Amino acid sequence: AYKLIEHLITLGHRNIAIITGRQGISTAYERVEGALQAFKDAGLSQNPQTYWGDYNQDTGYTYTKQILEATPRPTAIFATNNFLAIGAMRALRESRVRVPKDMSIVVFDDLPTAITIDPFFTVAAQPAYEMGKQSADLLLARLMGEGPKGYQEIVLPVEIIVRKSSVKPSLP
Repeated sequence: AYKLIEHLITLGHRNIAIITGRQGISTAYERVEGALQAFKDAGLSQNPQTYWGDYNQDTGYTYTKQILEATPRPTAIFATNNFLAIGAMRALRESRVRVPKDMSIVVFDDLPTAITIDPFFTVAAQPAYEMGKQSADLLLARLMGEGPKGYQEIVLPVEIIVRKSSVKPSLP
């Protein structure tokens, strides 16, 4: 999340909306915290407007419609998962808002390349295979009495893939 917001700030975006999951969900909270830290580290005093909801397309759609009514209107949206991003893209297209010319969008999670979204999203891609492998290895080790007994945190790197959905903001 930090790196995606940093990318948007580097492009010149200052008014960025965040669409995320429910407040009680750790992934939603941590992604918003990463975004807020990027704003703070960039010396920006205004925090992005954050829209908390469910991790689904309807939430992305509904909140994007609200974002488009905001004054001043954000120049970029950070969707904290790909379902939210798909809903956001539907609302943007329906409203005839061009991505990335009128609104940039970045997403936490990658989409399979078989999905045809144009422009394809700038993303923070998680190493899903490695996450599953390490989880299974830990579980098997614990079941055999060989793994760590307590909580273990493993942080895997994400890859920022810059694609065509994020550009410098248009001047008003």
